[in-house]
Amino acid sequence: MPQLSLPQTTQSNASHVLLRNVPTSISGKFACEVSADAPTFDTSIVAADMEVVELPAQRPIITGIHSRYRLGDIINGNCSSDYSKPAANLTWWINDIQV
Repeated sequence: MPQLSLPQTTQSNASHVLLRNVPTSISGKFACEVSADAPTFDTSIVAADMEVVELPAQRPIITGIHSRYRLGDIINGNCSSDYSKPAANLTWWINDIQV
């Protein structure tokens, strides 16, 4: 597992770590190591995967939709989202029914 050097913060302590403004490239396996004091020096390491995500800067935008339609009309709308990582999943709902 590669080592990552992070600056110390006053809000981290022996049981918590606070990371700020991390890039998405920091995603990966994080580990916590706990060591006992003398005489046993027992050590336990637990690791877990963490993914840093980047949320869209604004809500999705819907275009091409009119306020009224007649029976049999064709609806041609577009729903777009800003960049996000991982990519956002966009789903259409009409009157609380997923389409």
